[in-house]
Amino acid sequence: MNLLIDSPIQQESNKLISTTKYVISVALYRRFAYAHRKPIKSAILATHLNFIHYAQLHALLTRGSPIDVRIFPDDRPAVAQWLDAPIELIAVDST
Repeated sequence: MNLLIDSPIQQESNKLISTTKYVISVALYRRFAYAHRKPIKSAILATHLNFIHYAQLHALLTRGSPIDVRIFPDDRPAVAQWLDAPIELIAVDST
């Protein structure tokens, strides 16, 4: 007889696996969708360590494609400069 226990650790593990699968799916989709297009820049503004790790996974999976992914740890002016975009577009409050 198998007994499944839905523990908090198991729930967190399931969330991690689901999020990782999502990040992989998005990265691979973008890689294939942009395969024959001009190079683009993609800036990821990540402030939490978990988000930074997901961003690094995304960057790794898109490496070698026309998508140039850079990760910025809460440095909006650097994002604006790298994307050659007005800071007002980067600094929009999400709330």
